[in-house]
Amino acid sequence: MLRLALAALLLPFALAGCESTPEPDDLASRLDARYAEGLGTLESFHVYAAGTSLYYIGAEDSTGARTFELTPDPDAVAPYDPIAASLLRFYPPNPRYLASRIDPARVRGPVERNGAQTVVFESETPQDAGFVPVPGTTNHLVRVYFDAETLDVRELFHRFSVDSLDRPVAQRLIYDDFRGVADGVRLPFRVTQIQEGPIPSSEAATVQGAQLAIREQTARLLPPSVRRQQELIDIERAKRLLTEGVREVELRVDSVLTNVPAPPPALPAE
Repeated sequence: MLRLALAALLLPFALAGCESTPEPDDLASRLDARYAEGLGTLESFHVYAAGTSLYYIGAEDSTGARTFELTPDPDAVAPYDPIAASLLRFYPPNPRYLASRIDPARVRGPVERNGAQTVVFESETPQDAGFVPVPGTTNHLVRVYFDAETLDVRELFHRFSVDSLDRPVAQRLIYDDFRGVADGVRLPFRVTQIQEGPIPSSEAATVQGAQLAIREQTARLLPPSVRRQQELIDIERAKRLLTEGVREVELRVDSVLTNVPAPPPALPAE
């Protein structure tokens, strides 16, 4: 499942060094320049998070610019939190891709967001923010919040409607705890996903609530362990989704190693 998730769209990241709030017309060019001066100089990097790890291997796109391909780590173990590990498919956000989608007429700011002054790009096309629309969804709205000072991607926002639901669904991917990992390269070491949607009907909530109560009782009988702790975390997530229509997941990155040797190719299946 993790390998399938990691096959989704790669979104690499932003760099520090902006001296002033960018104007709408030069936001894209500044993002390109920071990428070329920082991340674009790396050959590869290795990320460890949620008990598992993977490689990002440098390659060239059709324009000759540096891009990165997600490559499984042959020595990686299964994540202790598969839900949090699924956020690796959104890590790290890719300013070079986002720059290619920016329409200066849809840029505004500065706007305060998540405790920072940001510049916002807004669109009705999910792909402009790196999201893949699900069939049957409509009324899409996406926003990308760039730090007005550093150009770090602070948040990716996506809201859409589904005919069978009585309220829109919204997803926020919030990036923070930025740290330098190489000269000119900053990465977020925390990713928080907040999803908001409709609350289940009272009948469905009663059934699901009873199932969660049994699951929690079973989990609390387990001896102290990572498995027990993770099961209780998952149950709390499910409870909040049931009562508030909100699910919040946090991914903590433990380490990032840059310019590490690429893993050997996988052996062909017998």
